[in-house]
Amino acid sequence: MSGKSKYRHVFFDLDHTLWDFKSNSREALRDIYSTFDLPGLGVPNSMEFIATYEKVNDALWVEYRRHQIDKTTLRNTRFNRVLSFWEISDEKLAEDINEHYLGQSPYKTRLMPGAREILDHLQGNYDLHLITNGFKEIQNIKIDQCDIRKYFREVIISEDVGVQKPHPLIFETSEQRTGARSEECIYIGDHPESDVQGSKDAGWDQVWYNPESIDHHVVPTYEISHFDELKEIF
Repeated sequence: MSGKSKYRHVFFDLDHTLWDFKSNSREALRDIYSTFDLPGLGVPNSMEFIATYEKVNDALWVEYRRHQIDKTTLRNTRFNRVLSFWEISDEKLAEDINEHYLGQSPYKTRLMPGAREILDHLQGNYDLHLITNGFKEIQNIKIDQCDIRKYFREVIISEDVGVQKPHPLIFETSEQRTGARSEECIYIGDHPESDVQGSKDAGWDQVWYNPESIDHHVVPTYEISHFDELKEIF
């Protein structure tokens, strides 16, 4: 069955799928490295600073998704932990860096290759929606700064729902808000558990956007490495 006859509702993830999280975040972190004179504090280079931040931040987000920490703890902890790798103990500095990061990163506007083009391709033929994990004030800035809100009928943010993907409630809420039936839905996202397995468990078809060709045991309905490949589905 062709995509046009089967699907009515196409749901997208935001970070790492449409919004180029890695490039935008790294640009903000490079600015932090120089603005706060981290070389003078013993941080050898921006690449090590970025790599350490990404490792720490990813681990904290796992704890947040498991409800082991809250939003405030995540934000207040991450740069303290990063700086501690170089034996820097300065809570005010960590707080200032965090505020700078939150004030800069969401305003970056780089999208993943082909993202806007595929939204243009799908718009008008499908009801497009967005489901994203994250903090609503940050995600809304990203969506608006990149000028992509106009593509989506509904934007569902995990903080508003009270759970994060892959929790089934976020997919149930999405169906209720859009009036969609599970068999009409397909979800496009980069994360094998949160996006692919979560939507699969909800009874939706899935597109795993996997530009780095990561190996994983999850078997999606479709797998793509570039958005151009979606034109074969839709």
